[in-house]
Amino acid sequence: MLDERYAWARLQGQTLTVHTLAIAEDGGYEMQIYNRTLSALGMNLDFVAFQNGEERRTAKGRLVKVGN
Repeated sequence: MLDERYAWARLQGQTLTVHTLAIAEDGGYEMQIYNRTLSALGMNLDFVAFQNGEERRTAKGRLVKVGN
């Protein structure tokens, strides 16, 4: 499993959640979680990254649907 990235996903209602996991040689790890939720206006995105259990980075965004 070292230096490989593993990913899995689940769909619950309008939300797609994707997890990725990478394990380093020293036994540490990095996990990223993406939540993409469809709404009437477009899509909301929530992202969080952890390194060895500590929250390292977060981001939130919204894509707005235009046109048809």
